[in-house]
Amino acid sequence: MILICKNPEIGEQKLGDLHDLFIYKFRFNNQEYLMAYKFGPKGSNLEILWIDFYKVGSHENFYLELKKFIH
Repeated sequence: MILICKNPEIGEQKLGDLHDLFIYKFRFNNQEYLMAYKFGPKGSNLEILWIDFYKVGSHENFYLELKKFIH
């Protein structure tokens, strides 16, 4: 999470109905996990950058559950 806070664009921006979200993939205990998040507008002159974290989990059903959560 520290890497995302330092550089929110480190994740992959999704397309389609998840276009506002970024997905960051990482490994923990030999398992790949995904983290979905969204952050403030690019190029804004805000002194405080906000980041909303939506979901962390393994790849299995990740996007299906994420879509249910945000819609």
